[in-house]
Amino acid sequence: MQPPQKGHFLEGDRQWHARLRGHAGRPAYVRVPDEHSITDYDDLSQARFMRPPLTTVAVPSSEIGRRVADDLIARIDGETRPHRRLLESSLVLRESTGPAPASG
Repeated sequence: MQPPQKGHFLEGDRQWHARLRGHAGRPAYVRVPDEHSITDYDDLSQARFMRPPLTTVAVPSSEIGRRVADDLIARIDGETRPHRRLLESSLVLRESTGPAPASG
């Protein structure tokens, strides 16, 4: 039997509410970060106002949009560009993560 999951990485801030609400409208009663650590990816503006404030990976959304538009225009003009590009992201530590539970 596997130990219960203690850490969750969500695809976006909106999943945070669903995770805390539980399934089928039943309350989850998840204590964050005491019982579960939650981190997400996108750092929408409301993440800092959630209770507890959500730890997140911040991505440069405006830069992503600009590059996609530039690449689309270049493709329309017949240019080819690399498929992969690296953009900087940063971990924004807030109160939704805590230390790993002691093994025992």
